[in-house]
Amino acid sequence: MLIFLVSLLALILVVLVIPLDLSFSLSRADSLEVKASLRWLFGLVQITLNSVDEKTRQAAPTAPKKARPKRGRSRLHVGAMLRSQGFISRVIRLLRRLKACIHIHQLRLQLLLGLDDPADTGQLWGTLGPLAMAVPVPAGAYVSLQPEFNGATFQVDGEGTIRIVPIEILGTLLIFALSPVTLRAFYALGTGR
Repeated sequence: MLIFLVSLLALILVVLVIPLDLSFSLSRADSLEVKASLRWLFGLVQITLNSVDEKTRQAAPTAPKKARPKRGRSRLHVGAMLRSQGFISRVIRLLRRLKACIHIHQLRLQLLLGLDDPADTGQLWGTLGPLAMAVPVPAGAYVSLQPEFNGATFQVDGEGTIRIVPIEILGTLLIFALSPVTLRAFYALGTGR
């Protein structure tokens, strides 16, 4: 029995160590077209996802929602959780570590943006232009943001490949969830203290 459990644990660890590769391609001129493929086991298992064009999608009829009987509401104290000592810095650290777990192998993104009025486009570009220059682009990535002053335009063209190792993400989330700061913040969420 012990050998079976150790073997099962080893198998789970091996499965979590194998990286997932996400390749995607998107373009929008008239309608948004997204193609993505998720590869696992170094390409042996591949799942392809394609977007459905909005014009060909038919809305499925929805059933009316049933009214739920009112019960006593449990109250969550989000403010107490956010005021918990060190929680905000812990969330920021979590986001930084999750960003480090996503490995960008290739990224190319071109964005053409314009509004009806060229003056509005200029104001938008005055805000987004410096912001686009201030955001660091990872190695292996090309991002281009360009204004279009001739009319309302929103065009996107891009492709990329991203690698994610599931055990890195799982470890990062476990470290966050089991830290004393997070446990104290979730206790404050439930109790308001």
